Amino acid sequence: PVTYRDRAYVASIVPGVPGVTLTRAGAVPVPGATVRVSAPGLRMDEGVAAKAAAQLACEEQGRRFQPEALGRFAGPDDWVFAGACA
Repeated sequence: PVTYRDRAYVASIVPGVPGVTLTRAGAVPVPGATVRVSAPGLRMDEGVAAKAAAQLACEEQGRRFQPEALGRFAGPDDWVFAGACA
């Protein structure tokens, strides 16, 4: 678990498909592991907090966080950041 702004999140980092980032040329792949962030009551409008928790989890494992990787709300309580952890 990681804590961001006094809220506990469960974060898992697993191999996955590359994520994407948006550029002037369109979407381009972002290779890296997928970070899934979960917390009871985590909502669609809390993507910034979920991304901060994903960054903490990635860095705690000594890996490099790639903030350009887009996240997606994966349903109640879950955000997923494909390609976010290199």
